[in-house]
Amino acid sequence: NDELLKEINEQFPSTRAVNTLNLDVLTLKVDPIVRKKVPVKVNNKVTYKNGFRLIGAIAVSPDSVFVSGPQKNVAEIDSVYTETVLLDLLEDNISEKVNIIVPQMAGISVSNKTITASWVVKEIAQKEFEIPVQVINKPSGVIIKIIPNRVKIKVDVTLDHFNDITANDFEIFCDYDERNTDENFMIAHLRKKTEWVEHIELATQKIDFLIFKE
Repeated sequence: NDELLKEINEQFPSTRAVNTLNLDVLTLKVDPIVRKKVPVKVNNKVTYKNGFRLIGAIAVSPDSVFVSGPQKNVAEIDSVYTETVLLDLLEDNISEKVNIIVPQMAGISVSNKTITASWVVKEIAQKEFEIPVQVINKPSGVIIKIIPNRVKIKVDVTLDHFNDITANDFEIFCDYDERNTDENFMIAHLRKKTEWVEHIELATQKIDFLIFKE
């Protein structure tokens, strides 16, 4: 009783106090304890050696954990974060065991204390191509002249696939139905047919056009 009395009095201002308790009837309002699976997000500050880059996303294992605690608090948690990983001038693959930060909320616990974060790092080189521009949804009975009819692209590709990438891996097209009729231009869209390219830059996306009757 003394311990419970102390806990209750801590909830009151100093001008009031509970001296005795009648435990014949004691009503407690308890928030249900629940469990929810949430993703783990890696806090990181990483730099890469010149010419090297992270390939894909950081791999996290496990990529999600269970948080448990009072229903009201668990409902506010959509993800958990790790402590910050600091890595400088990466040029090789690396894996790090990282501590999970437990949310600072009453009664919250996390199923895992750590995760493993992995970086796949490869050397990158750049290639350039000129890709012909196609027009889709072109109406019948007209000839459409586009300017330019070829667009230069720059692509970043890993060295191990450098010789595998060709101009045939890319398509550039404009949709006639989405043309700007006030200024007579269309927007170039790029479609790639390979997963080995890390970044693509188009020299231009604005394609002017002229229409002639056949």
